[in-house]
Amino acid sequence: MDGALREREVEEGGTVGGFVEGRWFRNLTLHHQIGITAESKYSHFVDSEGPLDHRVRGVARAEWLWAIADRVRLDTELQSRFVYRNDPVGNGQFRPDINSGITSDLRVFIENSLSLTAGGTIRYNYENPGNAAASSRVDAGLRFGVDYVLSRTLK
Repeated sequence: MDGALREREVEEGGTVGGFVEGRWFRNLTLHHQIGITAESKYSHFVDSEGPLDHRVRGVARAEWLWAIADRVRLDTELQSRFVYRNDPVGNGQFRPDINSGITSDLRVFIENSLSLTAGGTIRYNYENPGNAAASSRVDAGLRFGVDYVLSRTLK
């Protein structure tokens, strides 16, 4: 060392925020169960040099499980996910991105390890990025599935 002072640069950054989450489930009868889940998360980007300083995210979900018969169950879920960003293009407004949908599945249990599923989904997406026109889209789909569990450890 020659004893000369050397210049250093330190860059610090991070995120400060909080979250709230709640879940509630209830068995209405032996054949019906309902549930509600809600969660929200706030983030503030410390020392952000870009226009994105704040973000709020959330999910709201309602579920209904109905045991139609001994080995037949209907699972239905209504869900909405949202993200609000503090204007990623710098105009000082929060911009939404919302994705909502309903899903329903009919599950038939053939034996202890085998089940068949048929279901459908309808989804709606809305986005306002700020630097372009807002857009919305509706999607629909069907699904079929086979689940086979190799072993169960419940005794």
